[in-house]
Amino acid sequence: MINFASLFSQFRNTSNSAISDILEQPNIDLPRLLDEDSFVNEYKSGNNKLMEFMKYDKFKTLVEYITVVGPAEDRRRSYKFPLSASDILSSENNIAVEYFLPDGPLFVDEIHY
Repeated sequence: MINFASLFSQFRNTSNSAISDILEQPNIDLPRLLDEDSFVNEYKSGNNKLMEFMKYDKFKTLVEYITVVGPAEDRRRSYKFPLSASDILSSENNIAVEYFLPDGPLFVDEIHY
């Protein structure tokens, strides 16, 4: 029996995307990636290069995009980045989830009300 999921995942990981091309550039930052329309889809599909790029400081920045209001004149920072960040943080990707588990770096020990 043919396992179509493994065939598509192999194709997905070897396909070249705009995100993969951007990640090959030196000194790439998160806002540059968030400007790409395909960023959220690439993240959710598990782009290997993107998964390697997403580390602790990137998730911390995503949380800040959601919790800190950006300047009204900067539409990217006020609207696009928080929306993309919420899509990424609410996705069922293990890399994001690991940062918020008890052993992860962003875990909050106590919640104060």
